[in-house]
Amino acid sequence: MLGIIDYWRKMFDYKGKSGRKNFWLGSIANALILYAVFYILSYILAFIGGFFDADVATVENFFVFLFVIEFIFYFLASLSAIVRRLRDAGFSPWWIIGWFFPGVNIVVLVFLFFKSKETAMLHA
Repeated sequence: MLGIIDYWRKMFDYKGKSGRKNFWLGSIANALILYAVFYILSYILAFIGGFFDADVATVENFFVFLFVIEFIFYFLASLSAIVRRLRDAGFSPWWIIGWFFPGVNIVVLVFLFFKSKETAMLHA
């Protein structure tokens, strides 16, 4: 639960660190929440649109608008979480730029699985 809360509470915190467990729990849980809200919104808007006999294009445009707003918040929270996780794993936060390039994003994804730098040093 802490991973989910930290994910949103530290949405604009690009200077801290995020442990591997909290990062992955928060990422997976919030991705599931994003998809759940997407489907719930689509059913609610379809019901409301059908109930009020609204134009289909109007309902679709409103749905797309709401989803884009939701996705922007999720995207910003994800970027800050990835930066914090990269820092915690001992990598430069500038690797976040590689997240936007095919091939390089696989490397960044692998970096996110590394142990925390302090933890790795304690066990060495």
